Amino acid sequence: MAEATNLALTAIDRKILGALQENGRMTIQAIIDLVGLSVSSCLRWIRQMEQIGIITGYSASVDQKAAGLPVSVFISIKLERQLAQELDAFGAAIGRWPEVMECYLMTGAVRFSAARGLRGPGSL
Repeated sequence: MAEATNLALTAIDRKILGALQENGRMTIQAIIDLVGLSVSSCLRWIRQMEQIGIITGYSASVDQKAAGLPVSVFISIKLERQLAQELDAFGAAIGRWPEVMECYLMTGAVRFSAARGLRGPGSL
């Protein structure tokens, strides 16, 4: 697989990516209506962006309120040490918490920032 580094996106790339980011289940017909390509060209364009890593996957957006987690909080976490083994262990541990929606490794005094969904203020 080729790497996506240093590739300049074309106007067609941006249109296709924008459409798929808006609706990852958009039909090929809807995409070709938007970008003006043939079905085979559009499919080839999308497959190429998948193969080189520009498109890394497709996902669903979850409505936090409907999922019973209407309150979002951001938690700053500082670890005692930042050795690879500890960072990996922390990442694995926090990944098991179902209410943690995202977790980012940061630079500076705070090492991680986690976004967590809560049922309400009492869950803090």
